Amino acid sequence: MKKLVIIIAFLLILSILPAFGRLQAPKQLPSNMAFNSVDMCSDTDGGINPYVYGECTKDGSKLVDSCVTPSSGAVDSYIVNEQYCGITCKTTAMVCDSGYWCENGACKTVYDVPTLHGITSPLGENPVLHVGDMLPLFFNWSDPSGGHMPAFSEGCKSDDPGGMGNICNDPNQLDLGENTWCNSGVLAYPNEPSICYFRVGFEDIGEHTLYGYTCNTYGCSENFVDFNFTVEGKEIIYISYYDKTKENLKMAKINNVDSVSIETIDSNFGVGAFNSIILDSNGNPHVSYFDSGKTVKYAKYVRTGGNCDTDGEWDCETIDGSIGPYANTQFDVGEYTTILLDGNELPQIIVNNDKQDGPFLEYWKRLGAVGYSCDEWSCEWITQFITADNSAGSMINSLSDEFPMVVYISDNPDKNRIGLAQRWPGSPSTTCNNSPSWDCLSIIKLNNGGGFGGINMIKDSLKVAVFEQDRKNIWYMEEVGYGGKCGPTNVDWNCDVIDTGIDNSYDGNAEIFRIGIAHSAGRTYLTYYDGTTGHLKVAYNSGLGNCGPDNSWQCDKLDYVGDVNSLHADDFGSSIAYSEISDRFYVAYKDAVKGNLKLAYNVRDGGNCGQGKWECMTIDNDGDVGGYPDIVTWNN
Repeated sequence: MKKLVIIIAFLLILSILPAFGRLQAPKQLPSNMAFNSVDMCSDTDGGINPYVYGECTKDGSKLVDSCVTPSSGAVDSYIVNEQYCGITCKTTAMVCDSGYWCENGACKTVYDVPTLHGITSPLGENPVLHVGDMLPLFFNWSDPSGGHMPAFSEGCKSDDPGGMGNICNDPNQLDLGENTWCNSGVLAYPNEPSICYFRVGFEDIGEHTLYGYTCNTYGCSENFVDFNFTVEGKEIIYISYYDKTKENLKMAKINNVDSVSIETIDSNFGVGAFNSIILDSNGNPHVSYFDSGKTVKYAKYVRTGGNCDTDGEWDCETIDGSIGPYANTQFDVGEYTTILLDGNELPQIIVNNDKQDGPFLEYWKRLGAVGYSCDEWSCEWITQFITADNSAGSMINSLSDEFPMVVYISDNPDKNRIGLAQRWPGSPSTTCNNSPSWDCLSIIKLNNGGGFGGINMIKDSLKVAVFEQDRKNIWYMEEVGYGGKCGPTNVDWNCDVIDTGIDNSYDGNAEIFRIGIAHSAGRTYLTYYDGTTGHLKVAYNSGLGNCGPDNSWQCDKLDYVGDVNSLHADDFGSSIAYSEISDRFYVAYKDAVKGNLKLAYNVRDGGNCGQGKWECMTIDNDGDVGGYPDIVTWNN
């Protein structure tokens, strides 16, 4: 009976279905819309999804996803107020996962980094630059977040540029920090090319590949773009010096501090002491020096056809003619030579002439291109009674081609005086011991004790270094125009003691050695021997140091070179020169312990001498060499 009732009910249902028509499937909601069939609520991010910004709408009312401002006052937010559908639009706080933060109502990756598309330069691809040139670089990039900052690496690439933790530290790579600057830090105009400038230096000579990338507040780009360029430059250091073993004149030529060649300038016996070197406008060296035959000689580099070396590269002249009141009585002529070139690149030479009744300071100037006697040289004596006991070392200073200036040490009758002589072809106001063409003035005089020696002067300005024998002082003197405390008018020069206690005495006599002096861009360096400790020392005007007036100089030991009793100390000396291409000061000196010629140059740190501030290297160790060194630099 029950089965029959069920069958009748089923048939009855079938019979009434056509009256209601065919059942229809419901319309599907958009895939990005959550729908509540009860209250018609919609959520554009599909529900609880803190990584997508969403808007919840219910009965015309809308709530949006937003970031929660931290109660601590921190700038960055890591919490999202996430809206979703329930009976009404509801809110829940969602914390972003590690590595994300909240921005514009959604969790965003911290490394939403820019993209670097290329590096170009107005100089073209793979440009060739010279030391001191500027390399402009254009960074083409895109960054969805806004500002960025260009960055560089060289020599290798980072494994994790976004992490900023693996920029390669290659000791041979470019100095991209100090010599690089850009037109902004974080740019105000996103996605426009930024410009960076890199000034190439002496240490950058060679081929380079820069790997560029960009960074924003979220991190750095994950892609590298390279840019290739080459830096060319040449720095040559010339050192003239005396080979005591062979008794001849030699010269060292050092290219970019990594290639050294040694040559003999004059192979004749008994020549080369008291030498001085200068370069002409083509970088060719000229040297004046002493001949033990009691004359002064002059050598010029001619490349071919010379007469005084085995390769014919040098031409040498003996300058004869004893002048002054003892014209035909020749003694030791040619000690303490100093050479400079005039505007026509003809040599001017200052020497000591150690005559009877007192030594003379003499000036010779070449009148023509050829000749081997004083007939082709203008020969004049400047002043009598200069100090000649291994100490005069006078320097010429050609402020004008026709009016060179000379500093010298005066002895009897005006003892202990530093003199300044200037050539006046007319009638000088104050003659030098009746010299017809020279005007002599006094820079400083020590009335009590004293006794100067080892004088030297920069060849392009009135800056003088001198050793005071009796008081054991190193002096620095410079022309200041006004406001000084010494000089011809007592106010036009400054004269200061830089270092004290410099005892170079040997067997009761003070040994006087050449002092080096160089200057560039407000920096003045002195080099001198300290027999008290046996060190070559260097002093420079640091502003805040350990010596000089008001401790405005720094005095350091540069290298141990032996005491005055050392076997090789009798021809010791030092000379210093500045090189613009490398912004370095180079010192040539003799190691009196080993009898070697050495070279030192200043470094930022990590040097092997001079408290790590200098790098010292041996140039020549073939016998007893390096005597009376003089140094010049050539930049190209």
